[in-house]
Amino acid sequence: MKLAVDVRDRTGRLLASQGTLLTAQHLTVFRTWGIKTVDILDAGEEDGADGGAQRSVSEEDLAAMARKMEVFFRLVDLEHPFFKELLRLAAYRQAVNDD
Repeated sequence: MKLAVDVRDRTGRLLASQGTLLTAQHLTVFRTWGIKTVDILDAGEEDGADGGAQRSVSEEDLAAMARKMEVFFRLVDLEHPFFKELLRLAAYRQAVNDD
């Protein structure tokens, strides 16, 4: 597993840099400094799965998938930037996996 972002303690001191391959020693250091969670790269992001190329999805397919998935987002404000982006990412992932 590789870190997706830098890990810093409460004072901002760098504990591990982005891209660091995690070991048991890193986890021990993180626990010592009170770090409970870290962001890691997905296996595809780590290894450059798909030959490093992202699959392209047409705007029409993405929009159609987003309309299908809106039912799952019916209780949130889709005008809010966070939920808007979350819907876009979910629709993209679903469209890629449907191929």
